[in-house]
Amino acid sequence: IKNPLGGLRGAAQLLSKALPDPALTEYTKVIIEQADRLRNLVDRLLGPQHPGMHVTESIHKVAERVVKLVSMELPDNVKLIRDYDPSLPELPHDPDQIEQVLLNIVRNALQALGPEGGEIILRTRTAFQ
Repeated sequence: IKNPLGGLRGAAQLLSKALPDPALTEYTKVIIEQADRLRNLVDRLLGPQHPGMHVTESIHKVAERVVKLVSMELPDNVKLIRDYDPSLPELPHDPDQIEQVLLNIVRNALQALGPEGGEIILRTRTAFQ
């Protein structure tokens, strides 16, 4: 699994250098980031079980990566709304695990909407609100 991922990542890097339009290189950046995330996931699944990498940062940073990823998949009749609580402090977390959780939640919401479309609201709040 890791060998094809490495090839995919390398091809995306070469494509990024060959593309003249910065807007198009944004897509190759997403491919590279997701290949790295998949490599890390494979490492976690195949390797000895150890805690993931923890960073202390805003959860909104991870949420924005998810928004960028999912926005490429959204049909025209689905609107993704961000409603972030700016007062949330930075939290220690594993960004790959949080990204996977948020991706699953948003994709489940997309499936639940069905063909008629609608709105998906990605909202952050403290447990006390």
